[in-house]
Amino acid sequence: MTAWSDTDLLMNAIAADVYEQCATHPEQSLTVDDPRNIAAVAAATARLVLGTKEEEAAQLRAEVERLRTNRATVLNEAADAADLMHVGAEDPTPDDHVRGYNNALDHVVTELRRLADEAQQPETEAPRRPGPDDVQVWPLARVLKEVRCGSQDWSWAEEWADLDQRHAASGYLDRLEQEIKANGITLPVLIGSDGRLWDGHHRLRIAVRLGIGYVPVEVTPPAPAPTEEPTR
Repeated sequence: MTAWSDTDLLMNAIAADVYEQCATHPEQSLTVDDPRNIAAVAAATARLVLGTKEEEAAQLRAEVERLRTNRATVLNEAADAADLMHVGAEDPTPDDHVRGYNNALDHVVTELRRLADEAQQPETEAPRRPGPDDVQVWPLARVLKEVRCGSQDWSWAEEWADLDQRHAASGYLDRLEQEIKANGITLPVLIGSDGRLWDGHHRLRIAVRLGIGYVPVEVTPPAPAPTEEPTR
């Protein structure tokens, strides 16, 4: 049993409150319960709870730090979670609401993947984002020959196999194939300044599937070299 301490402010505060609730002897007007004993136990319990909360807070701070320092990992986890939210994969003729929902979700997943790829790039001065005038048309064979597939040092065949496996259950690539078959590739793929594909892996996969010969691309220019300040 936890012992009473006259110098423990928490115990004294609890004892003062508990005293009002203690039972008294009906004939002798004596306090049946000793508030100090109750306060000692209550204080020990409070400290245990507060200690647990502090541990939870420490864990939360550690998780926040993980999110801050591993942005690419977190974005990829979010993209994976969003990808699992597709509905109606087993329905060959989904209605307009389902198609609209899945299309919106596809854009979310694509954007999260793009941000994750960018987060893995070395932190330098932010390059200028290409505009509409920077869109080029490259032969698909040139993209596959000159551009590396992304964050992983894989061959394109390994990249395709990974995409096919990840999206087999959701049917995302099949829906994207139908969209591109109907409208073409309307969003350029993004080639980073490091020679890797920063965005557009899924579109390229469908281009290979459909045998599309040319694809729109944007090439991110390298960041400007740092200028040396003149010595005085």
